[in-house]
Amino acid sequence: MKKITIIGAGTMGKIFLQACQNIFSGAKITATVNSDESVQKLKQEFTSIEVLQDNRQAVENSDLTILACKPQNFLEVAKEIKGSLKQDVLVISVMAGVSLKKLKGDLEIEKAVRTMPNLGARVGKSMTTWTCLGQVGEEDKNLIKKLLSSMGEELFLETEEKLNKATAVAGSGPGFFFTVVEEWLKAVEEFGFSESDAKMLLLQTIDGSNDLLQKGGGVSELREQVTSKGGVTEAGLKILQEAKLKELWKEVINEAFERVVELSNT
Repeated sequence: MKKITIIGAGTMGKIFLQACQNIFSGAKITATVNSDESVQKLKQEFTSIEVLQDNRQAVENSDLTILACKPQNFLEVAKEIKGSLKQDVLVISVMAGVSLKKLKGDLEIEKAVRTMPNLGARVGKSMTTWTCLGQVGEEDKNLIKKLLSSMGEELFLETEEKLNKATAVAGSGPGFFFTVVEEWLKAVEEFGFSESDAKMLLLQTIDGSNDLLQKGGGVSELREQVTSKGGVTEAGLKILQEAKLKELWKEVINEAFERVVELSNT
């Protein structure tokens, strides 16, 4: 890779930017933003890269172009850059809901890749799913794996339907998780604990529980180990069961999936 371009150096764009610097140390990296102020801020944060506001200029002679702009801005960006992309450019999209067919057609390219990282990428613990068109060869696939695994775990999926489903699970997952924790914290505080104590109680409990799962413990088995018949945990779990938690989660995931599909069809 001699030149890499990142269109849209926002939150996720900057994560990919840092990953590219780590993986492709000899490459020229260009990133785009949409204001003079953002240009200066990004130059201060990443001193060795080129920062532009002109997307068309940025993609010229680029071997790898990463689209990290907002999905609703894709058509505008595509019109800007499609005539300036190299014929053999590898394009990686970070945009939710923009299909491979749309990427290939609107950009007039052959090698298109869809990725869906999540917010865990900020701390090197993303769960990134991805898929691509058949024109993407093994060498490119290995490069993609190397890039994505530098931000956490990566999982290749054979179809876009699977990627859309994974988006509703892992892509949106941090948002679902933080909402659950937010409400749990409020309940603990109302139960009589200070904000700091409530946070400590829950976060350490979550951390320990996650470690147990990571070490190979089965979810049901671990739950049973802390649920004595007629005990405290069982009493609380009855409330969750009565709330039909499984059905609620199915609704959450299905609603998110339907929105991904809706975005893909626009």
